[in-house]
Amino acid sequence: MSTYTLTDVLANDARIPRRKMAVGATLLPHTFPDDVIAVLDGALAVEVSLADGDVQILEVVGPRSGMLRGRSLAAANRPARLRALVPTTVVRLPEAEFLRLLEADGRLACSLADQLCDRAGELRERLFARNARDARLRVAHSLLYLLDKIGLACPLAPGHRLPLSQATIAAITGVARQTVNRALRDLQALGLIHLEHEMLCVLDRSALQTFAQGGQLKHARAPAESCRFAHPAAPLSCHPPNFIPVTLVSLALRRFVEQ
Repeated sequence: MSTYTLTDVLANDARIPRRKMAVGATLLPHTFPDDVIAVLDGALAVEVSLADGDVQILEVVGPRSGMLRGRSLAAANRPARLRALVPTTVVRLPEAEFLRLLEADGRLACSLADQLCDRAGELRERLFARNARDARLRVAHSLLYLLDKIGLACPLAPGHRLPLSQATIAAITGVARQTVNRALRDLQALGLIHLEHEMLCVLDRSALQTFAQGGQLKHARAPAESCRFAHPAAPLSCHPPNFIPVTLVSLALRRFVEQ
């Protein structure tokens, strides 16, 4: 992915006002149809409300995702809204000013085209993952997608944190929250993740990638019992990994681990 982005250009322009958004704060695109939105830091969820009242997240947009056009987001049958998943800083730029930037900077125009192609590729992969019948594979793929967007390195062990609720993960995966909860519990039983309130940790990204692609894991890993990051007095039980015999894994999960 290109390292020269619209975010880089706007971040260095002190004349353009920024807006800081707390977790859960929203933007309604119909209120700025002639503007372009760029994320300077953090992440925005592009979400829509479904007919049954549930919420679905179409994609997660971060600093390297290019831009969002208010008119496009507001024009659908179910207009989208933008919600901050983590503390986020955004810039609203009039579309005319955005077009002047592109005309004056060919390198930026090419870079933006590359970023939009990358986003299209991500969406294609997510649509492919949604065809998986096993919800655990779909959830694993969503976690990997989120790691690339908002994963935070753990300062205590070689893992990454996702400060998200299970409801948000369900909205991204496109399945019921109860189904996501069962899938996350199974991933935790294999020692791939650790669940905390409003947060989860991915303990082994490589193994989670193998799992999401339908491959077999080389080992079953003992689930972490505690998290020192969430509970400072707790022992650090997620590192180093402790492998367990396949026979101790539940029958429903054994097919995912090499015998």
